[in-house]
Amino acid sequence: MQSRFRIALALLLVVMAFGALAACGGSDSEEGQDDPANAAVGEEDPAGTEGEAESPAGNGSSGEENTIVASGLAWSPDTIAVDTGAEIAVDNQDTTEHTFTINGTDIDQDLAGGSSVDVTIDLESGDYEWHCKIHPSMTGELTVN
Repeated sequence: MQSRFRIALALLLVVMAFGALAACGGSDSEEGQDDPANAAVGEEDPAGTEGEAESPAGNGSSGEENTIVASGLAWSPDTIAVDTGAEIAVDNQDTTEHTFTINGTDIDQDLAGGSSVDVTIDLESGDYEWHCKIHPSMTGELTVN
């Protein structure tokens, strides 16, 4: 009788071990996994958007909305070209606060987690860099035509 109990206990432990291994496994497409941008700061994808398609950025000349998204502690896209006077939508899909700050200009917008803001680009033609003052690794480049 005691040997049956030991066998049943051993089988139960084996089943539990396989269940734990299955729960820890998964594919690279699961939401919430670390991506390279998050690995540097040790955070998971807070918005659960890893692997989603990036929204295309227009050039501002055909009335298309130009959108820059903060997600997973990274900008998407991280380069954009617009005409002077164009409006850019900056969408913070993270739960953490960010800023959208264009170097050498007066453009410096605070973005609470989950918020968005429209920014009018009244700048001379040229290339400008932007960043988040809170997360210095979040950078991008703006070309104004």
